[in-house]
Amino acid sequence: MDRQLDTDLFKALGDPTRARLLACLLKCGRPCSVTEVAECCAVDFSVVARHLGLLARVGVLDSEKKGRTVW
Repeated sequence: MDRQLDTDLFKALGDPTRARLLACLLKCGRPCSVTEVAECCAVDFSVVARHLGLLARVGVLDSEKKGRTVW
């Protein structure tokens, strides 16, 4: 892992909203759609999509798109 990736990873994990989203995903224990995570955490869909996208880019999450739904 290179130094920039380390920095990006820890920066991503240090955000309180992203920490809440990760806790929600862990509690669920299965793949969840962005909509499900937004409802679980009472956070706006667009905010959840942006944060989960960042977590996927730094390698914390995997995402898969099926039709219009992102898991």
